[in-house]
Amino acid sequence: MIEHLEVTPYRLSTAAAGIKAAGGEIEALVGTLVRESATLSLQWSGDAQQALRGRRRSWASAWCVEPRSFHA
Repeated sequence: MIEHLEVTPYRLSTAAAGIKAAGGEIEALVGTLVRESATLSLQWSGDAQQALRGRRRSWASAWCVEPRSFHA
């Protein structure tokens, strides 16, 4: 366990840059997933298509984005 944590502007800046880079990587992976799943979902109909739309709304809510962001 950390007994002492020293925060300096340099360390804070370095941590922020690392977090921003990781966030960018996550967004890129999500984008790839969305594009690849969109191609597959074009083959779906009926209940499967409705379930996907519902899930996209849930994802959008969790990510605080518009549902259309999860369409290719």
